[in-house]
Amino acid sequence: MKLAPEFAQRFGGNIVVYGSAWTNILTSADTNIPPTEVHFHVTVVDASQMHTFERALVHQLNLKSPSTIEINDRITVDEQFTIDSPSLTINGAFTLRQGQKWDSSKFRNLQFLTNHGELNIADVAQFESAPSKPLGALVNTGEINAFSHTINTAYFENRGLIIATNHFEEKFTNFCFATVFTFTNSEPSVGPIEVNSPEMLMNGGTLATAGSITFNGAVLKLLDSVNSAGGHIALNVTDTLTDAGPDNANRWFVSDGFSMRTPAPIGNPLGTWITSSADPFAIVEHSWSAQDRGATVAGYENNLALGRLSLAGSTNSVFEFTGTGSQNALYVDLLEISGTQSSSLNELTNSIVLADNINIYYADIRSTNVNITAETINGLTFGGGKMFWVPSFVGPNTSVDVALRDGTSIRVNRALRFSTRIDSDADGIANAFDPFPFDTVTVQQVRLSVAEGEAWKISFFAAPNTIYTVQYTDSLTDMRWQTLTTVKNTANNIQQMSVQDPAKNSQQRFYRISYTP
Repeated sequence: MKLAPEFAQRFGGNIVVYGSAWTNILTSADTNIPPTEVHFHVTVVDASQMHTFERALVHQLNLKSPSTIEINDRITVDEQFTIDSPSLTINGAFTLRQGQKWDSSKFRNLQFLTNHGELNIADVAQFESAPSKPLGALVNTGEINAFSHTINTAYFENRGLIIATNHFEEKFTNFCFATVFTFTNSEPSVGPIEVNSPEMLMNGGTLATAGSITFNGAVLKLLDSVNSAGGHIALNVTDTLTDAGPDNANRWFVSDGFSMRTPAPIGNPLGTWITSSADPFAIVEHSWSAQDRGATVAGYENNLALGRLSLAGSTNSVFEFTGTGSQNALYVDLLEISGTQSSSLNELTNSIVLADNINIYYADIRSTNVNITAETINGLTFGGGKMFWVPSFVGPNTSVDVALRDGTSIRVNRALRFSTRIDSDADGIANAFDPFPFDTVTVQQVRLSVAEGEAWKISFFAAPNTIYTVQYTDSLTDMRWQTLTTVKNTANNIQQMSVQDPAKNSQQRFYRISYTP
């Protein structure tokens, strides 16, 4: 038996009645026959608005339990409610009508909030156990609607929907026609969504608002999640920002830019795609705190490198990028620039994309403007910063497999493979026209031996006029690669190169070698 049924059997609704009467006089050609008066009357009854069920309203709700309270019914609270329990789980639907806020004054001892159903709040929502005191955990696998959301909790996990909306349902009476109709509004609101938590997990969940989204905490992990903000997305993450990698599908949508203002945490959200849109004549600001490590693969390692960044401009719109320190960078695997009608690189560099105290590095570029390519943008100045191409980075969105003459294949940077200017194997044929452009560029015959003083010696054959970077790590699970040294074969033919690492023989160490054309 349900404690509070969603509907009550009650006859109600509106009946619309229309009545009219008129007469018609028929005359005869025979003057001896008097006119005939005909009376007409019609009544139309519309009972389509009648119903036999009304939504049940709970005027006052007071729940108390020493353990967990589970709400499995679909309850609509009209006036007031209090819940006294350390744990609340919503499996049905819990709706607060206009004027009812969700805040700590309605709860006693609440520590754990779990929503598997629907939580509808017409007003603002403040999720915490007491003023400025966080919950122990908030886990959402269902849907939470409120005008705005402030979430203070020690642990946050979202696998469902959290939406800032003007959702409400009201009845209005038309006194002229004596009718009553119900209006339901579900338009998005400009109310912000703010998450304050040391540990935040977005696992297949969605945050959506016409306003801003803010994450404040130590760890933010992303997996197949969506963040959609009509305003700004702010990341104040101090320790780790990461996703599940290239096979992930995180999508972020912003219309007023994004920012990472705290010192750069570790992590690489290479499975995250951010679309930054700009309205006509708008200036959209972005700030980023990643380290500037130059146009090297090292810039993409635990340095907040994005998988994909799309800049969707409009008429006379501007995208501004700034650093948070003395010299910062933004590393992007695939950079997309669309919506601009710029016919020259000069217009792009001076009025469409501007950088201040920050450099932008990319592995490849796509654009609706044929003049904007990975090579044409490389090294250009955009205000106070520059854009640089990193052809040595083989990213998840910017790489292709290239065949070698021996029947094997390697994966290389796509823009490098199809370059009409670069000849990687120095055979006189540019890469785009060479069926085997990397035969002598690959690292060949790598050997590891012990040199004098118990140092490790790494030897390999290097292609002509090619720069190689040797990196190491002490754990493949940690994957924090550090650069040992950079060497260049300045000869016009293949040469053997050797570098030394003073690490002792007893120390476990892993090495990798990459090249820069």
